[in-house]
Amino acid sequence: MDYKEKYLYELEKELKKVYGKYYIRICINYAKKLLENNLPVIFDFEHLALLLGIKKECLAAYIFGEEEYVYRKIFISKKRGGKRELSIPNANLKYIQRWILDNILDNVKISEYAKGFEKNKSILDNAIVHVKQECVINMDLKDFFPSISIDRVFNIFYYYGYTKEVSFILAKLCTYNARLPQGASTSPKLANIACLKLDKRLSNLCKKYEAQYSRYADDITISGKKGIESIIKIVKEIINEEKFNVNEEKTRFAYNNKRLSNRFEY
Repeated sequence: MDYKEKYLYELEKELKKVYGKYYIRICINYAKKLLENNLPVIFDFEHLALLLGIKKECLAAYIFGEEEYVYRKIFISKKRGGKRELSIPNANLKYIQRWILDNILDNVKISEYAKGFEKNKSILDNAIVHVKQECVINMDLKDFFPSISIDRVFNIFYYYGYTKEVSFILAKLCTYNARLPQGASTSPKLANIACLKLDKRLSNLCKKYEAQYSRYADDITISGKKGIESIIKIVKEIINEEKFNVNEEKTRFAYNNKRLSNRFEY
């Protein structure tokens, strides 16, 4: 008996002490789906507090309290000028988010085309995909983290098997002002999961054009033979349909590894 079978066996044994067959079947089926996805079983708010090892009152404060009291804003300089705003959670919320990342999000598969924010992946892995291509296109997703709403985060947890209550709680703990905060440990992984459909659609499009596709965080790269730049208009349409926006000022393409200084509109 593996740990999943043992968990279900012990769960059913405990439930039989209190509940009837119908409710037990619902609980077992719920737990089974989560275990099949290698995710921890979380039944409700109290159960999550128990798993986290914190008081219910403390957890409630992070779900329903004023977010401004648990995040602090800092600004760091960008390489190309300007400032980047980060929203940093306090120590307790950071611990909760880390638990969600380690126990839930890291067990969710992401696209093979996502090269950023992942273990054993680097900017080099992203670049290798496009070596020796005649034309390389770079496109930037504008306001990457903030463009991912709490509704989309809720749908991620709900899709993988959690109840609406638990999905809402997890989504609330991972968002700030109803958006993914740049500064939370959970945001990069959630962003990659949110891009699953985008990566699938763009990679399939590139296959039709015999082109290569990869995404490093908010940076999309497409490469192929000369003339592949004609794909830009379609790529933008797909990006918009998937509820992301293109940073027009950062759309570039280059021939033979020499980046063009001017921007082209499609």
